[in-house]
Amino acid sequence: MGQSVSSNEKQQQQQVISRSSKWHWPEDLTLHLPDECVAIVFTKLGCQDRNASSLVCKRWRLIDSNSRHHLVLLARSHLSPSLYTLLYSRFSSVSILSLKCSRRFASIDDNAFSCIPTFLTCLKKLKLKGCVDISGEGLHAFSLHKPIHLVKLTFVSCSFGPRGLNSILSNCPSLRDLTLKRLRKLDAQTTPLSITNSTLTRLCLKDLHNAHLFASLPCASKALKILIICRSSGNWDRIFSESLKCRLLAEVQLENVQLGDAGLTSISTASPDLEVLYLSRVSDCTDVGFSTAVTCCRKLRKLHIDACSKFGSIIKSISISSLANSCPRLQELVLMGIPITMASLNVLASNCSLKELDDNFHITNTNFIDQLEKKIVLYNTTHITLFLFLNKTH
Repeated sequence: MGQSVSSNEKQQQQQVISRSSKWHWPEDLTLHLPDECVAIVFTKLGCQDRNASSLVCKRWRLIDSNSRHHLVLLARSHLSPSLYTLLYSRFSSVSILSLKCSRRFASIDDNAFSCIPTFLTCLKKLKLKGCVDISGEGLHAFSLHKPIHLVKLTFVSCSFGPRGLNSILSNCPSLRDLTLKRLRKLDAQTTPLSITNSTLTRLCLKDLHNAHLFASLPCASKALKILIICRSSGNWDRIFSESLKCRLLAEVQLENVQLGDAGLTSISTASPDLEVLYLSRVSDCTDVGFSTAVTCCRKLRKLHIDACSKFGSIIKSISISSLANSCPRLQELVLMGIPITMASLNVLASNCSLKELDDNFHITNTNFIDQLEKKIVLYNTTHITLFLFLNKTH
């Protein structure tokens, strides 16, 4: 009896083992996933998780190398010798590259930077931040490779001179977007940029000085559509009045710059198709320049005026009325520090179908003036934001 019982127990144990082995999962389920699926999963991961996942096995490392298109590197000096191995052997598919370094440390040098176009043949966007050891010679050597796919360049806190920037603009045929910010060494130069023809469609200048150095950039870019100038000293009236020929301008943002009626009038008359105008603390504009701008630019959709006390006290309410009469397509209006009256707002209400005020204050045209007047008194503020919507029935 004892032997038969033990044999039955062995049979039951063998059956359990056979059943469990039947449903035993493989050790690595990702082996059955195509490379394309793993690449899609990688795109959903954050930077640190993706870096860690790429080190799991050789297959994942290869998939990450072939599917990574955006790369951010800490570009200190010790990276220079290994940049070739890093980019060419592992990240050859990268099309967006950001090289960042603190100005307190030495960055990659000219030799390493100049070879990037040979490593990354599909490079479309490049950003340099704090790379103080890259000089104009490095930019010149970089541009000699003539990267045909490069469309966007951003330089922040770099130390190259005008020669390097001239070479970039001359030898990069597909360049459309250029951003320059805090270029201290370039600010100290006295030789202006010698650019006669540029294909730029977007130009952004921030925290720069000596405006005459950059005069040729907006003036030589006849296809320019977006112009942003912030906290950059210089006489922009003279620059815009003498040689601005950007008739395709659709958006202009000017913040903390020396600009008067002459410059604003030149921008308005040269750009009849202007749709977005952002003025913040421009020093010398008066009601004359503002009236000319709204009269010439009848396609305005968005208008933002953030005025200092001097600017705001000069603009009269009659300009707000002319704005309503001249710009029927106006959809968004932001006025800060601008003296306005109920009469001028009444013109806005009658010419535009007003649907929303201050995000969630819903009103109609009939009670707009009374409600708005109460709201101004209640909040005691001159910061008024209006959202206007074109009446499609007209």
